[in-house]
Amino acid sequence: MKKYLYLILFFLVCVPAIAGTINSYTLKSPPDSADTVVIYDSDDGSTKKAQIGDISGSSSSGINWTAYPDLTALTNAQEFLVNNGGTSSSINWEVFQTQLPSSSGGINWSSYNDVTTAANANEFLLNVGGTSKSINWESLQQISGIDQSVIFNVKQYGAKGDGILLFDGTITSGTDDFTSASATFTTADVGKVITIRGAAGTNVDLTTTISAYVNANSVTLTDNASATVSGDNFTYGTDDTTALRSVMTAIGTNSTIGKSATMFFPAGTYIVNGAFSQSNSSQIAFPLNAFANSATTITIKGATASASNQIANNGSIIFGTRNGSAGTDSILSVIDAGGGGTGNIARINAVFENIRFRTVQDPYHTAVNLEYVDQAQGLNVIFDTTSDGSALPTHSGSYALKLPGILSGNVSGGWTNLKIKTFHNGVRLSEHSLIKSAFIVLGVNGLVFSDCRYPAQVLQVAIESMQNPIVVTSISSAQSYFKIHFLDLEHNAGTFATVYDLLDSSNLGIGEIHYSIIDNGGGSTFLNSGGKNISRHKMQTNTMEYHPVSGDHFSVVSSAADSSTSGGIFFAKQNDFTAVDAGTRLGGFGFAGSYSTTGTQYVYGATMQAIAAEAFTASAAGTHMQFRTTPTGSATLAERMRITSQGNVGIGTTNPTQIFQIGTAAAGLQVTSTGGLISAGNVGISTTAPTTCGCKQYTNGLCTTVGTCS
Repeated sequence: MKKYLYLILFFLVCVPAIAGTINSYTLKSPPDSADTVVIYDSDDGSTKKAQIGDISGSSSSGINWTAYPDLTALTNAQEFLVNNGGTSSSINWEVFQTQLPSSSGGINWSSYNDVTTAANANEFLLNVGGTSKSINWESLQQISGIDQSVIFNVKQYGAKGDGILLFDGTITSGTDDFTSASATFTTADVGKVITIRGAAGTNVDLTTTISAYVNANSVTLTDNASATVSGDNFTYGTDDTTALRSVMTAIGTNSTIGKSATMFFPAGTYIVNGAFSQSNSSQIAFPLNAFANSATTITIKGATASASNQIANNGSIIFGTRNGSAGTDSILSVIDAGGGGTGNIARINAVFENIRFRTVQDPYHTAVNLEYVDQAQGLNVIFDTTSDGSALPTHSGSYALKLPGILSGNVSGGWTNLKIKTFHNGVRLSEHSLIKSAFIVLGVNGLVFSDCRYPAQVLQVAIESMQNPIVVTSISSAQSYFKIHFLDLEHNAGTFATVYDLLDSSNLGIGEIHYSIIDNGGGSTFLNSGGKNISRHKMQTNTMEYHPVSGDHFSVVSSAADSSTSGGIFFAKQNDFTAVDAGTRLGGFGFAGSYSTTGTQYVYGATMQAIAAEAFTASAAGTHMQFRTTPTGSATLAERMRITSQGNVGIGTTNPTQIFQIGTAAAGLQVTSTGGLISAGNVGISTTAPTTCGCKQYTNGLCTTVGTCS
């Protein structure tokens, strides 16, 4: 008996000093209500129970509870095993630390005072600040708001998310010796995927595997570099393709029609190096839910939102390290059911939240292709590549994001805080698309509207350093209806200088754009090719540059009752909130025509304009009217007629001194050229009741026919 007592004393005193692994402890009996117990998957694969009081150390499989007295966020993907309706379920702590109300990163248990009263005894016990708390799993589901969604934590399916991004990679062309002063390579890195920016050629990344460990700062690669790089970014880590595909399989198997499921990515970089062999040429594919079924919501969710679109390690990142062969290839897509019409569409509502998709620089493929998804929406979603943003992407089929296409039901919550960087094309919008806020930079085409037979809307978008911020195209020559409520443009010089702010050469777009331009060396003029059915409003000057109504003419319709003071078009001029000066144009009409095949170069042919004749006050507003035309063979406007502020009408003179003057001679009515003035009726100047008394016909300035006085 004494021997057994010594043995018990040894475990109570000495075991805490051991490494703290679960293998150090014997299997405990089922706990009673007074016990505080955590159940682990131990190193040897068996399920072990350990009282918290017995654990003081830590290891890769153990928890240092001394460091987490209030259950603050654990650094590793630690799991609790609980009885869930008779089934042992593995609950990853990282899932709940981001969803439950918390205090200083841990659970605020005061919010859950009644959870122990649940009818079902599916409970697990935790030590919280020295106090034992009993938490019912079913209550926890309801409290955290996940009772309608099954959470699939990718780490529970074998995903590592251990990708490491560094910025000092060096390798010489023709060699397989790779070095990094900041790296901490180990033998465990052998077999991992590594992507080195620019090591396969100009703007082409090298993706290979680590074949041998040399030292902490050096490894041997499976493939040689074909270009020399020095001090460039690289990423290495475990290929998580198989694990992520298994999650999608599990979602398709376990999520019944009409249910929702969440694919949760704890913070980390998840490398996807698998072939584009899944449905619709993707690396990872959504499960198919036939269009005839009830809708299934599948959420791709990261742990936290990234604060910046700059390439970085923070947040939850899905990194596709392969380069596809065409724009139809993608990291993530859904099957084209091939049924024609709506039969092609999967009845899936795809939701993205707090996630970043990354791929190699200048990709051929598309990051996320949702063309055959019924609905899609996103919050805090970032798309980027490994590019440093110095080179123009060259592959026209590549998109960051393709939204649901023709015949989809994409009426959803839209996309908020969408960020895209260094893709050839930013977003392809189609029917019902809605973008609430977005930032797109360093590419060729920003927003591409295609076959928007049901209107698309963009509430706010900033597009900088893009050659063609807005593009209208079509797969089937269909028109696209859309409205951009606020377009924030920046015109730069150099590689990313704007070519066309609006590229709609086939005039397929029908819509409205409200825009502002910041001149950063590229000018402030809105540049367009086509777009004759798209009205444009410049925000800084409140200028309506073009507003088509009923085809090619502009119509103003007033619904007010008959009145001498309502209806019509009025121009009001203010001079920076001061009175206008003499010579200021108050408004006018200009008639211009294009002399180029692109429709971007215009010249005025005629104008009508009102000019202030004096500085304006409340009691002084002298104004004259000018009428100008352009002579044949010239591009310079010439004044043909003026009505002065005194009411004098001059033809061929800019300073008529008589009520009606033709030419420059100062006569009440003068004909200075060969010809005559013939009146077929009564003509009155400065009279409202002209009679036939007087001269009826003038010839060469002389009266040749006298009228009869009545």
